[in-house]
Amino acid sequence: NKITQEHLQVCAIEQSLGGYTKNTKLNCGHCHKCSRTIAIFYAWEILDKYESIIDLSIFNQNKNKFIGRGLAADQKTFSATVKKLLKSKKLYTIQMEIWYRLYRIRYSLAKNEKLVDFYHKIKNR
Repeated sequence: NKITQEHLQVCAIEQSLGGYTKNTKLNCGHCHKCSRTIAIFYAWEILDKYESIIDLSIFNQNKNKFIGRGLAADQKTFSATVKKLLKSKKLYTIQMEIWYRLYRIRYSLAKNEKLVDFYHKIKNR
């Protein structure tokens, strides 16, 4: 839809700041909502149609890491659906899977209070 390609705003940051950031686009391209949107648009192979309203600079720097991180951070149902779609279109790479697994480990460790406490103790030495 042409209207969404010019006016779609999913960005949590832009919305919470009332559209006032250094970003010249409607969507920051980094927050959780933007990451989800980029992942699904990439999987649907329509992301290029939204370049004028989504900042894709971080995505374009390393799309494998971007997609892997986004899938690891997201809800299992959504990430499983996107991963399945990416695989069906042969867009899911081994690099995305590696980043996905690394971030899953990172996020799991971050939930462990003892490890977080230990990290802060050694960090402050």
